[in-house]
Amino acid sequence: MAMDAIKLPLTKRDVKVKAKKLRAQGLIPAVLYGHGTENHHLAVPYNVFTKAFKAAGESTLLDLELEGNGTVKGLVKDWQVDPLSNRYTHVDFYQVNLKEKLKVTIALNFVGESAAVKEQGGSLVKSMDSLRVECLPGDLVHNIDVDVSVLKSFDDMIHVSDLKLPEGIEVLEDANAVVVLVEAPMTEDQLKALENAAPVDVTAIKTEAEEKKAAEEAAKAAEEAAKE
Repeated sequence: MAMDAIKLPLTKRDVKVKAKKLRAQGLIPAVLYGHGTENHHLAVPYNVFTKAFKAAGESTLLDLELEGNGTVKGLVKDWQVDPLSNRYTHVDFYQVNLKEKLKVTIALNFVGESAAVKEQGGSLVKSMDSLRVECLPGDLVHNIDVDVSVLKSFDDMIHVSDLKLPEGIEVLEDANAVVVLVEAPMTEDQLKALENAAPVDVTAIKTEAEEKKAAEEAAKAAEEAAKE
C-alpha cells in the first residue's frame, strides 16, 4: 500500500560554511539534484531527517519543502555515515519527474508463518531482502509483502515470479530467482559429522597461498629472463 508523502523542510546552504560547523548546529549538509533541474545546496535538521528516513526509506516519495522555492517530490538517493559515530554526515536527494519511470530498490516485508518452520523445525532462509524495480514515482510503495505461509514443506520455495506486485511495478530481477525457502534441520548424523570434522589448518592454507605466490613470481622471472 502506497504511503502518503512525508514532508521534509530543507534550508539553503552557504557552501562557504564548513560542513563541520553545520553538523555542530544539528544540521546535515545535503544536495538536491534531478533530471532537467539545477542542483541545490541545502541543509536538513538531523532529527527531522532521521525520523523521515526511518519512515520513508528509499522508495517512498517525500515532499521536499525548499526554502524560497516551494515544494518538490523527491527521494533519498544516497547518504554518508560517519563510521565511528554512525551518524549521517551528508544526504543526496533526487527530484523526480512524475511522468518519468524510475529504477529503485524496494524492501521485502516477510509476513505470515511457515508450517515447515513452526511444525517441522526448519529454518527460514531469505535469499533476497529487496527487489530492483522500475515504475512511475506515483506507483512507488514502501515495501512488498512476501507471504511465507505458503511454505508448508522443505520442497516449497517462493520465486520472484510468485510475488504479488502492486499495479504499475515492473521487476528487474530474474523471475526464477529464489526469494525465500525453508531449510530442513540437521539430522543427528549430520550434527555428529560436523562435531567430528577436522579443524581447518590455517597455517597450511597460508603455506599453500605462499607457495602459489612463489610459483607465480618464479614463472614471471623466467619469462622476463627469456626476453633478455
